[in-house]
Amino acid sequence: MSHLPPARNAATRHPGVKPLGWGRGRRVRCRADMPPASLRKTLALVTCLLAGSVLAADSGKWTRKAAAGKDLYATLQTSEGTIVVRLFAKDAPKTVANFVGLAAGEKAWRDPKTGKMSKEPLYDGTVFHRVIPGFMIQGGDPTGTGFGDPGYRFADEFQSGRTFDKVGLLAMANAGPNTNGSQFFITTSTPGHLAGKHTIFGEVLSGYDVVEKISNRPRDNRDRPRTAVVLTRVVLGDKAPAGVTAPAASKGAAPKKDAGAKTVSPRP
Repeated sequence: MSHLPPARNAATRHPGVKPLGWGRGRRVRCRADMPPASLRKTLALVTCLLAGSVLAADSGKWTRKAAAGKDLYATLQTSEGTIVVRLFAKDAPKTVANFVGLAAGEKAWRDPKTGKMSKEPLYDGTVFHRVIPGFMIQGGDPTGTGFGDPGYRFADEFQSGRTFDKVGLLAMANAGPNTNGSQFFITTSTPGHLAGKHTIFGEVLSGYDVVEKISNRPRDNRDRPRTAVVLTRVVLGDKAPAGVTAPAASKGAAPKKDAGAKTVSPRP
């Protein structure tokens, strides 16, 4: 799932999407001036444009609320317990709109099994395919392999200035700048070296113990849980679920220099 070789310790790891997640080599870029030299190239261009565009049809109730900057709540029902997160739509409206659109079945995505566009809720039944104690848990891949994507990618959102200054932050996994898709991760550490590289779009309000439990599951040498941890369903709401305390959300603060932070780059 990372586009880098496995690091020796969690501090240098990078929650990314494996490059093969974008196809063999690199996916065809969406360029309007690309000459269709053959039918194959023409079909590839059309597919890229359709998958990468934000279509008018991808606008449902939750998507519109997120795009308008309304903070929303998501309950992640997993095989290990329930995690409740607040989504920072004011800070990252496009990212939150993408997440809730895929979760609610409002946004079209390419089903890797059929190759066809789908509007079934993407996250239901997916697994947390990468877990690293003292770092993070990662999921949201429709293939469950770490190589999958929804058939499109979109830009990073760093305008809020949020940093990885606490545990329980929800952020997008990627394969480099502006390659967000559907994969996300939740931190169990404060990896300062990821600031400005991964869009932070939410925080855990309840169920952080479940996040820790998942991160500590026995895993193989690729950090995949030996027993599947399933995200069975994502339930969206305008308010926090009953019994969950939701203090006022603050906008991201300007990044601060951490004197004690390691300066190891996540790239070679």
